[in-house]
Amino acid sequence: MTGCGIADSGPEDEDRNVLSKAAFVRRADGICEKADRIQVRLRDHYLKEHPGAERSQGGQARMLEVTALPPLSSEVEKLIALGVPDVDAAETAMLFEELEEASQEAEGDPKSIVEGKWPFTEAEKRAKKLGFKACARPT
Repeated sequence: MTGCGIADSGPEDEDRNVLSKAAFVRRADGICEKADRIQVRLRDHYLKEHPGAERSQGGQARMLEVTALPPLSSEVEKLIALGVPDVDAAETAMLFEELEEASQEAEGDPKSIVEGKWPFTEAEKRAKKLGFKACARPT
């Protein structure tokens, strides 16, 4: 579309949509921070409704299923939707793969998290190496 300041997007414009590494990290950390806030809010609400949820592993696993995993899954989807920046592309692609695998593992067996198996450890290490802050800490 021309005439109103918007040009047609052609192949030559695709490179303009790639985020710089700094912009990518900033946006990604913003996504992670928002997911963290949502998890806290959901957990607090859940505990008001189910005050004994933390007393058993089964209750803790159910609480994770309801309060932690949905925002975490959404976080992973939104991070991947940012695309891979030109800098550290291979590392970032590997991070996305690790996040997807960890998210699927967590959703498939939330009780394992309660038992001490955190599937996001490797992804968090890679995120830290790439310069993330919020995305590099356990939720």
